[in-house]
Amino acid sequence: MDNTARKFDAAAPQLRPTPQPQTRPVPSARPKPVAQPQRVPFSMVERVLTACIGLATVGIALLILSTQFGLASTTRTYQNLQTKITSASDRVTNYQQSVGELTASSRLAAFAQQHGLTVNDGNIKQVTK
Repeated sequence: MDNTARKFDAAAPQLRPTPQPQTRPVPSARPKPVAQPQRVPFSMVERVLTACIGLATVGIALLILSTQFGLASTTRTYQNLQTKITSASDRVTNYQQSVGELTASSRLAAFAQQHGLTVNDGNIKQVTK
């Protein structure tokens, strides 16, 4: 007995594979060089330059920090002076208000009446600065 798969294959038309054109590798005249990674040592000039740049960087960082601390100190001093000026201005304003209250003509009249005196408005002089 035959297998049906064999019968099917036998019944199918035969296909021939199409021939592929063969390419010939072109021989290279020279083999390509392979790069070998190597460490290149630093020259003396490069070492000195690297050290100088490092020192300059540290110096600039220290300069910036010093300037920041100085600025913070100056700001604190300025704020303290502003606080003192504000308190002095408040005291001056309070004194001016007290002077205004003490020299009011109604207060002088009340004080004179309490002590049995009379106030003559013609004898009162106003002094202004």
